[in-house]
Amino acid sequence: MRGMSRAAVLLGVVGTAIALLSGPGSGRDVPDRSVSASTVTAKIHHYNLCQGNDFCGSAAGRQYRQGALNHLRWFAAAEGPWFISVNEVCLRDYKQLRTDLNVNGDFVQTHPDHPRCVDVWGEGNGAYGSAMLAPGGIVEKAKRIELPNPGRNCDEQECRRALCLRAATYAGPMTVCTAHLEPDGELAPKQATAYYKEARLFNAEGGLRRGLVLAGDFNITPGQLPPDYRDLTDLVQAEDTDWSLTGTYPTWTGRGVTAKPTRHIDYIFVERGVGTPRPFPPYCRHPDHPNEHIEASDHCYTKGHWDL
Repeated sequence: MRGMSRAAVLLGVVGTAIALLSGPGSGRDVPDRSVSASTVTAKIHHYNLCQGNDFCGSAAGRQYRQGALNHLRWFAAAEGPWFISVNEVCLRDYKQLRTDLNVNGDFVQTHPDHPRCVDVWGEGNGAYGSAMLAPGGIVEKAKRIELPNPGRNCDEQECRRALCLRAATYAGPMTVCTAHLEPDGELAPKQATAYYKEARLFNAEGGLRRGLVLAGDFNITPGQLPPDYRDLTDLVQAEDTDWSLTGTYPTWTGRGVTAKPTRHIDYIFVERGVGTPRPFPPYCRHPDHPNEHIEASDHCYTKGHWDL
């Protein structure tokens, strides 16, 4: 019944088709035991909404802005994820998503007054950053992590930060984190190292046998990742069905010109050797144009399963 009520909330936002899908509460209220009677499947999603981009984040690009938000709502209803990592989101839209999906979560500010975090009339600024939505977990504690931001005035400029949540789940205690790193080939690896180490420390504070998830737009490809990440495995499938290299970015270039994603820069990392990871390929279609290569964001929607 609770899952049905959540689908009803989404009905007015996403459209009548959503009512035919399982609501996000279904992933929380009834654990997915599709693999075996003793296995619980943690479904983890990540999406960069592109709200910081000059094209899809502005009032003029509202069809892309709202399309990305609806994209996330649709996947939340269809898939029943336990956790959803969100990058490039305005605080007001994060709050709206929590209301629409009826879920817990938290937000980390990376810009205090972003010019593209407009209100419904296309006016005003607002806080902007990353978030973690937790439909399948009971949040116990949150930690905001300062990443290296050399030469930045964080009271006026965008500064990169990470967010970690410790949560109780059907699979036991988990720590889930999100971050959006700098698009700089020298700085992003340093931020990735700090992200990893601080997340590990926060995870250890919660006790032993706690599953760790590090998600986000790293803005670097697998070959640029720091060595620390070798003890993690990625739930975002790096190959297409024909084993050719694919990516999570960009879905379009310039003023919305479509492009084939070739850079794998969005990740959902989980502990290597713990449980069974089931990677999924990125989804790179716009929900309003499923037969065309048009994405609401310039990033693909990513997801993966972790059997624990």
